[in-house]
Amino acid sequence: MGLAVVMWQRKRFAEAETLMKRSVAVEERRLGADNADPSSLNNLAALYWSTGRYADALPLQERVRRTFERTLEPSHPNIATAYSNLAETYWKLGRFAEAESLFHRAIAMKEKRLAPGNPSLAITLQSMGGLLHDEGKLPEAEAAYRRALDIRVHALGPTNDDVRETSTSLAAVLRARGQARAADSLTTLYASHR
Repeated sequence: MGLAVVMWQRKRFAEAETLMKRSVAVEERRLGADNADPSSLNNLAALYWSTGRYADALPLQERVRRTFERTLEPSHPNIATAYSNLAETYWKLGRFAEAESLFHRAIAMKEKRLAPGNPSLAITLQSMGGLLHDEGKLPEAEAAYRRALDIRVHALGPTNDDVRETSTSLAAVLRARGQARAADSLTTLYASHR
């Protein structure tokens, strides 16, 4: 799998895909289709995702989710990550209801398992905010972004790029809600920390 990742990093996607598929096929022959290494499936799904092949990534991500649900304890963080990854793909495919449901599940799991200010929770909240914004659910998007921003500021400090990303996303929602002054204040606050 190492050479496949190198090919991917060098943007030699066809070669990376061939190597990754071969690795998955070897594992499936050796261990059975239900026992392939989730990291190999994740890598191939991530390659597809990074090249915009969401429909190809989806069945791999679903297999990873099923494997983790079958082999890990119900609140294991890898399951929450699998839910988030799958939700991102559903979102890209326009399957908003399924994406939202999985984001809610991932957030609930992370809230239960992780410390309240864990940056991993902020990543999922940031993604959920983007989905909700796309759905036109602006109050809910604002709430998700505000929670993500609060976590990121406290965990990473006000000058972090992730903080700026979240503040920019939140400002866009505020503008869409007719709160231009609040959006400008937010943008100014975090732009001044550069």
